[in-house]
Amino acid sequence: IATGLGSRDGHKLELAKAFGAHEVVDVEADDAVERVLAATGGAGVDVVVDTTPHATGPVRDAVRMVRPGGTIVLAGLKSHGVDGFPSDDIAMKYVTIRGVRSVDWTSFEQAIRLLETGHPGLERMHTHHIGLEDAAAAVGLLTADDSGAISVTIEP
Repeated sequence: IATGLGSRDGHKLELAKAFGAHEVVDVEADDAVERVLAATGGAGVDVVVDTTPHATGPVRDAVRMVRPGGTIVLAGLKSHGVDGFPSDDIAMKYVTIRGVRSVDWTSFEQAIRLLETGHPGLERMHTHHIGLEDAAAAVGLLTADDSGAISVTIEP
């Protein structure tokens, strides 16, 4: 199940379907927790991965949609605390929370191994290749609502 903002992540949600997501949820149109619980017969999911930067609502939603004994992976840095964090729900559901960073050698090695598999369609995840002189434009692509950017490479 993949979630995102339909207005800016529609292309990512379509790609998630192409890579095998059984469900995609436009959180601007639907309640993510309701959709996830409906898709799992109310059981919740084994793992929730939050990669959303700054937004804290997805963290609270993750607690509501993970199954008892499940795991929440926090990869989207928030730069501040999460108001209303349901710590009691974590304890009552025996949830494991893991913090991760994607910028380390282990992550790079795993990404290279994945690329070496030649998995069909991976090239669709690389959307832009930009020279160093246009680095500011590259960053703008990743934050623009309508750029279609998923992965941008800046090369000298």
